This record gives sequence, structure tokens and C-alpha cells, in this order.
Amino acid sequence: MAEEPPVDQSVVDSIRNAKQLFDEGAIDEDEFKAKKRRLLGEPDSREAPPAATPPPAQPASIDLTNDTEAPQPPPPPPAVAPPVAPPTAPPTAPPVAPPTAPPTAPPVAPPAAMPPPIAALLTAARAIAQPPRGITANPAALARFPAHDRRVLEARDLHDAVDATFGQDSDDDNEEPPPPFRGSFTDWEDAKYLELLIRYGQPKNENPPAMQKFLEEFGYRARASVTAHVNAFNVGAYKTWRAANGGQWAPFAWVKN
Repeated sequence: MAEEPPVDQSVVDSIRNAKQLFDEGAIDEDEFKAKKRRLLGEPDSREAPPAATPPPAQPASIDLTNDTEAPQPPPPPPAVAPPVAPPTAPPTAPPVAPPTAPPTAPPVAPPAAMPPPIAALLTAARAIAQPPRGITANPAALARFPAHDRRVLEARDLHDAVDATFGQDSDDDNEEPPPPFRGSFTDWEDAKYLELLIRYGQPKNENPPAMQKFLEEFGYRARASVTAHVNAFNVGAYKTWRAANGGQWAPFAWVKN
């Protein structure tokens, strides 16, 4: 008969300790037995056997009753990139319209009822160019006129600059209005004077509209000189006016009532 292997004293001591715990009620009987088996190297009946390895999954059965395969769904359409907008040209500045010439006043046509001789006088008067006001600011343009004309133009521009008639206060308290110019009328002054005579009549107190127009045009001259200058037209222009109106004498009327 074979001898049993000696028991390790430490195992015996551990079993005694477990038995003491069981006796004290710290562990129950099952726990004591399980601990004892482990110390003695015996398998624990409470441990579950290792789980069996599941069999490998079998491939799905193939239906051989139909030799045609089920239709597969069509693949999704490929993604289409969104269209790229063409680059826009930078905004261009709107075209600048060429500068337009300042509108010119249309020539005033003579009245339809004006007799041809008077209309001819008016056309001839308007044909003489009038020097622009403020011409003294352009020495080169002023130099093209005779000396007497330059003095008249200087008096006219000085009067316009002060903007007052002789004997009245000007807009500037530190500047007195210039004295009225005295001297013969120039050709271009006569042309303007005749045009005003034909259109408005003689400048006199009985004809306020004509007086106003004459003084607006010839305000740089003495008032008496302006009203008396009508005598310069009694020989030539006034005879033409009389002939156009049946030869009737109408002293200094010029405008037919």
C-alpha cells in the first residue's frame, strides 16, 4: 500500500483557521468546504464548467429552386458637384456723358404784325455784337476796342460791380457808387438803344415799362442822357418807322398804340 504524501503544515493551519471562522459563524458551511477543497487542491463543485465553444455559424442556405438571382438594387447615382458660377467682371463706372454746351437763348423773332421796314431795323440792330458784361476782367479782349469804347465798358462794369445808381447808397457802405458816365454813345450802344425803342417805345415817365428797361441797360449813364438820346434816331430810324406806319407823325412814340 502506497504512502500518502505528507500534508503541508501551512495548509493544515489554513484549514484550521477556516474551521474557526465557520465555528464563529463568519462563513457558512459551503464557503468552508469550498475553501478547504481549494487548500487541498480539490476542484470546487460550485464552479461552473467552462462554457462549450459554440459551433461555427453555418452559411445561409442557398435556394436552388430558382436558378435566377434576385435583382440587386441599382447603385446610387454619383454625387454631382454643384455648378461653379463664372467669375463676374468687376463693376465698371458708368460712362460719363460729355459736357453739354450751355443752352443759348433763341433769338427773339420780331412780332408777326411788325412791318417789314421796322423788322429790318430790328434785325440790323441785333446783328451788332454786344460786348459781354465783365469784359474788363479780360484785358486782352478789352484791348480790341477803341479807347472811347474801353472807357464806356469800364464805366459799365464798375457800375455793375457797385450795383447802385448815382446818388444812392451801394450795398457796400465803404464804397460809393461811381458817377454817371457822360459821353457819346458807341455803335453797340446805339444798336441796343434802337432795339429797346422798337420793342418798348420811348423812355419817358408816361411809359414806365420802357423807362425801366432803358435804365437797366444804360444805368451807368446819366438819366437825362438816356432819355434824350432818342433824338439821335429821329432823322434816320424814326423816318423809317413813320414810313412803315403810313407816314403818320407820332413824336417819340415808337410803339404804336
